[in-house]
Amino acid sequence: MPAAAGSATITRMTTDSQSLWRFLFGNWAARIYLAAVAAATGYLVWALATTEGPGGSFAGISLLLLTSPCSWALAFLMTGDGPSWTNAAVYFGGSAVCALVNTALISGAYRWITRGSPWPTRAPG
Repeated sequence: MPAAAGSATITRMTTDSQSLWRFLFGNWAARIYLAAVAAATGYLVWALATTEGPGGSFAGISLLLLTSPCSWALAFLMTGDGPSWTNAAVYFGGSAVCALVNTALISGAYRWITRGSPWPTRAPG
């Protein structure tokens, strides 16, 4: 394979990852949403670390509501059986995935409202 073809592939992969990054985090609506999710996650970690018993439940509900509707599937995954760290891993991991899904939806809606097309368009050629 010639050197030019290999470098073109790497350049295209870099350009595709940059356009995905720009699509997900390139607007203020998505950034504000992710800041709210990060604040709710920080509040949940702080509430769980400083209170005993079910004191952190409101903080958990606020994170669940921020990452809705995707996060409602977490209720079915967390059964309460097994060690508590597995439920925490499912909750925090699932919330992160749900936040990224919601960020993609917010970015698509923002792009659709501002540009008329939810997906980046490429020039033919």
